[in-house]
Amino acid sequence: MELMDAIRERRAVREFADTALDRSILENLIVAATQAPSAMNLQPWAFAVLTNRRGIDDYAERAKKWLLDHWTQTGLGAPARKILDPADFTIFYHAPALVVVLATSSGRQADEDCCLAAQNLMLAARDQGIGTCWIGFARPWLDLPATKRELGLPQQYRVVAPVVLGYPTKWPEPHGRKPVEIHWLQDGAESKSGRPDLTARGVEVVLKDFDGSRTIYPTELPLQRFIHTAEIQDLEAVVGKTYFKTEETDDRGRVIYAEQR
Repeated sequence: MELMDAIRERRAVREFADTALDRSILENLIVAATQAPSAMNLQPWAFAVLTNRRGIDDYAERAKKWLLDHWTQTGLGAPARKILDPADFTIFYHAPALVVVLATSSGRQADEDCCLAAQNLMLAARDQGIGTCWIGFARPWLDLPATKRELGLPQQYRVVAPVVLGYPTKWPEPHGRKPVEIHWLQDGAESKSGRPDLTARGVEVVLKDFDGSRTIYPTELPLQRFIHTAEIQDLEAVVGKTYFKTEETDDRGRVIYAEQR
């Protein structure tokens, strides 16, 4: 799978097959995570890994109970409470593996660096056909001193990103994305129009809406078969809709971009 495909097709997976992940696979994903950039190359991350599904389910139950018993301390709102309340809800979704990204430093950028590492891990997993889901619910309980003591983690480490992993029983449908907001800056000042100018780029795109209608944009420009992602994002800012590339081409060999909702 190419990088852009992994980015576009990554999903939050919450239904996993009953298949264990080999330690070597998890090690490779963690190596990919550590290729993330970090402020001043400090690489302020460590990783805790659990592959015992029964143990993961036990931690899920305990974390959920702690959240419900200490709800006022969590800062979570009513919508989150509705998710947690059902008796059959488990925050780790019976996943076969859990990787927790930990910040090893109290530096200002450490949490952000760990988030970048977690994103690398999730994209690398998607490339390997493995589903992931970042479980924010688990962070407060995992970050408790008593929990870290039980898990054998250094007290000074902070839990940043608990991520469950496994082979999905199905890939969720995309939710689409809002039209991108881009502020084009010129000579240090924001562009007055706020709209990108594609007229000089030689871009010709065929857009297909859900009603079947097609629009060629811009029609006066030379044919260009492949469109860079940045240009499509520019176009979405103008059109106000989100598009994805399909396998379809028109009678002039132009790639069709279909509206995504």
